[in-house]
Amino acid sequence: MSAKLFSIVELFEIPGRGLIVVTDTAIRDVPKLLVGQKINYRKLNGDLYHSFIRGIEMISPFDSGRSFCFLAEENLTKTDLPIGTEVWQVGEL
Repeated sequence: MSAKLFSIVELFEIPGRGLIVVTDTAIRDVPKLLVGQKINYRKLNGDLYHSFIRGIEMISPFDSGRSFCFLAEENLTKTDLPIGTEVWQVGEL
């Protein structure tokens, strides 16, 4: 089964850590996701990229209303994931 999880609204890079993906969905509204969870990025031009969640970012102080953020695969950059790219689940959650 495949379902859209969220869209990318912002990206930023942290030197030594990697690319952080900020989504359009509040933490409280995201289904349970795990580090290593397989996902697909669907770009606006239709391109599909198979990937996984490398890490889940916890912003302090914690607020379940904040946007869900995660660490992208190591080799990805801002140019690989344009704003508006959709993130889809792979398989069952």
